[in-house]
Amino acid sequence: MENKGDLVDVRKALPEAVVQMRYASCDNFVGEPVYERDVCLLRRGTAKKLGRALRFFNQMGLTIKIWDAYRPSHIQYALRAKASDPSFFADPVRGSKHSRGASVDVTLVDKRSGRELEMPSGFDEFSIRARRAYPGITAAAMRNVQLLTDGMLMAGFAPINSEWWHYDDTEAADYPLLDVPLEAPEAE
Repeated sequence: MENKGDLVDVRKALPEAVVQMRYASCDNFVGEPVYERDVCLLRRGTAKKLGRALRFFNQMGLTIKIWDAYRPSHIQYALRAKASDPSFFADPVRGSKHSRGASVDVTLVDKRSGRELEMPSGFDEFSIRARRAYPGITAAAMRNVQLLTDGMLMAGFAPINSEWWHYDDTEAADYPLLDVPLEAPEAE
């Protein structure tokens, strides 16, 4: 019997998605790798939902780029401590849905050109531009955020107001906090 709570390797489960784990590289607000491995994990049920969103976007010639997924609890502590605005990171004591394996940070990419669609800000930009209600958003960025939101809602995710790129599995509360190493599962 399948356990929808198991962590799965997103690169294997959704090979058509673009995975660029920012915290496994120097291309993040810390300026150095925070993850010990470049692995993208999600709960099995969350990955299935992301697959539904991916199929929706594929019909429009788009794909999803994933910047972050499962985040071990000890990393949540480290990121919150290093952020210029810690409110962008959930209190690790209470727990992040990333640390449950039930959140993703994503954007949309044009499949033909490989370019990201225009959005209001960059990933992990700790400013008002990251907010969904940013008043200075361009018309194109507004359409793209709405398209991203529509697809993710349809697939079973919920947005948050402070980050246009962050989506929580609507069943995230069903999953416990995890602090397991970032290692791809042996078999799926």
